[in-house]
Amino acid sequence: MTIWASSRSRRRNRSWIFLIAIAGGVIGGGDLDGDGNGSLHTDPVVDKVKHALIELMPEGQHSIEETSKALDTNVRSLQRQLKARDYSFRTILDETRKELALRHLVKDGLSASEVSYRLGYKDQNSFYRAFKSWTGKTTGEFVAGE
Repeated sequence: MTIWASSRSRRRNRSWIFLIAIAGGVIGGGDLDGDGNGSLHTDPVVDKVKHALIELMPEGQHSIEETSKALDTNVRSLQRQLKARDYSFRTILDETRKELALRHLVKDGLSASEVSYRLGYKDQNSFYRAFKSWTGKTTGEFVAGE
């Protein structure tokens, strides 16, 4: 299944696309855009950034500088490429963290403190605030509701 959104509506629709992806099983290993990699996006640049972040986060590296180095490009080029696609690095980082947090909590059964560490948060409270802003629930409420 492919979901199309115009550039203007893309930002508004990201939350809905993510919720549809969860319902469709993307977080659990499904594939929303039909390309076989479980991705929410059809843009290869955005996917490359997300995959680089997934590789770098367990090492505590998730800055745009570290990501651009992993992608063998410079920071400004990466910023231009993302801007041309109506994305920012911060948006992709937040989306990636959100997807991984949900997967780690629900599918992998990890504790919130372990998820916070794996996603590169400096402290657990920062993760708890981010999670509540994404889902409207605490980690405990979310896991209990699943």
